[in-house]
Amino acid sequence: MTILILAVMTGVPLYAAFSLIHPTKSCRRCGGWGSKPSRRRRAPRRHCTRCDGTGKRFRVAARIAHRIRGARRRHAELTLRAAVRAAEHLAEAGAGHQVPERDQTEAGR
Repeated sequence: MTILILAVMTGVPLYAAFSLIHPTKSCRRCGGWGSKPSRRRRAPRRHCTRCDGTGKRFRVAARIAHRIRGARRRHAELTLRAAVRAAEHLAEAGAGHQVPERDQTEAGR
């Protein structure tokens, strides 16, 4: 059992690193050609629906890393946008508007 855990603990990071270096693999449905023979023989070939005619598919670890990267980027953009809006709101309130400070009892905690 410990050998299995050790194999998983070394295999998963290696697969993730490999997926970041080589994020795409050839499509299994069309064999990397990007097109398949038509079923009814009306047209000689048609685009593969799985890879959209590119012949490449992204690996699972590459898709997960891309989604995490995109989520972090969107979160940073939204946080920056919220900070800009808050600064604009304070500027609109005027120079006479004072931001209330914390009570001394709360600051000591």
